[in-house]
Amino acid sequence: MNRLSSSDGQRIHRLFQGETLGDKSPSQFLRHLQALVGDNTVGEAVLKQGWIQALPCYVQHCLDAQDPDTSLFHLARIADRIIKRGPPTASYVVHHTQKAESTNDPVIAQLIASVTSLTEAIRKMQTSDSNRGRSPQRPRSKSRNRSQGSRQSGQFCWYHWKFGAQSTRCNQPCAWPKQTSKNQGNE
Repeated sequence: MNRLSSSDGQRIHRLFQGETLGDKSPSQFLRHLQALVGDNTVGEAVLKQGWIQALPCYVQHCLDAQDPDTSLFHLARIADRIIKRGPPTASYVVHHTQKAESTNDPVIAQLIASVTSLTEAIRKMQTSDSNRGRSPQRPRSKSRNRSQGSRQSGQFCWYHWKFGAQSTRCNQPCAWPKQTSKNQGNE
């Protein structure tokens, strides 16, 4: 008897192996699998197992929580409603996981307190910068602006502006006298 049900199970497994849910609802997919089985005397448990394994994981978990005596028809209706709602969003899962962990772990509570204090310190620093009339978006380095300004005015290239007579390179246009520069590699 076990050998017979085992071979039936293997045969059904091979039959279901290529079948996927696709764009069908779970109840439509169940009817499709029942049509594939036909008049076979396959137990409902084997059909149920093959059907559930083809469903998305989040649906499988919900159906596993149901009463084992729940009919296949009723499980299909439940699966239809779960699919209609869609998969759980990552933010929902992360939010609830973090909430549960933060209440149990004192290290996490300490880290949260540290992040909160650092956030407050940054906010105070930004407030003091704005009170002094300084914008946090303004670039701190003036060298770029000066070099662009000198190039725009047509005086010296960046090398002569930066290194003067010690410059070993020169980019044209440059108003630096040619005889005083040591090596003009890019003439």
